[in-house]
Amino acid sequence: MTTDSVYGQTISPFSPDEIQQGTDYTCAVKSQQLILNMFGVDVTEQQLMDVAFEHGLLTTNGTPMGDIGKLLELHGVSTQTFLSGNVATLMNELAQGHQVIVGVDSGELWEPLQEFYEDSALGQVPDHALLVTGVDVRDPQNVQVIVTDPGSGCCRSYPYEQFVDAWSDSNFFMVSTTEAPDIPEVANLDESFTDSLLSSAGSIISQVSEIVTPGGALGMVCETIGGMIEDFMADDTTLEPALAAGYSPGLASLNDDDDDLPDSGVDNDLDMNISEDMDLY
Repeated sequence: MTTDSVYGQTISPFSPDEIQQGTDYTCAVKSQQLILNMFGVDVTEQQLMDVAFEHGLLTTNGTPMGDIGKLLELHGVSTQTFLSGNVATLMNELAQGHQVIVGVDSGELWEPLQEFYEDSALGQVPDHALLVTGVDVRDPQNVQVIVTDPGSGCCRSYPYEQFVDAWSDSNFFMVSTTEAPDIPEVANLDESFTDSLLSSAGSIISQVSEIVTPGGALGMVCETIGGMIEDFMADDTTLEPALAAGYSPGLASLNDDDDDLPDSGVDNDLDMNISEDMDLY
């Protein structure tokens, strides 16, 4: 959905008590439980934990990032996984009312100053999963990303740059549902805001391209999407194929080449292993 250039939702349908995860290792389980509840599946966090343990999708260390979404699939909610997502894809999914889970470095959201020193010593790694519920681009100079965070038990917004910094530690890992739940204020994508979506995405992507490693994978994505947006605006191409060209699942193959990866300060091969196998809690 979109409302005056807010893509997705600015509020959560859940109370803080409903959002808060019940243990220190179930952020991904809780995120999936909230989505299932939105789809009308009456399941508690504990019930979902039992299913996750039974299927090897959860340990007391958390959920492997690559397994996020499997609990949704087990309950009949189809998903798609993006190993290297981007802002345009995120906004497109939200605009269609799809529910989105991302992997982040929680410290860069909760305690960014302390995390700066930890990243310098230990490298940048993801450790948390949360829902992205909206992107507010009404003020292009102050873009806000709205999240529903099981770790803090709240729905709040972060400055776009801060969110991207936290998200980048998972190599922009993202899981999205392929359909929208039937809840208030969620509508399907329509042509009335197509130009606004692409214009906003283009503006954000141009900002991202200025902070990533030159020649890196994300920089290449930004260049690709930027060109795609220009073509779209000039040729009136349909929206979904145009955006699809920007996040092609084949992009994951770029990660095979160390030179194409953003510089995270640690070994790039290790980065990719962490992205898929790191436990999120």
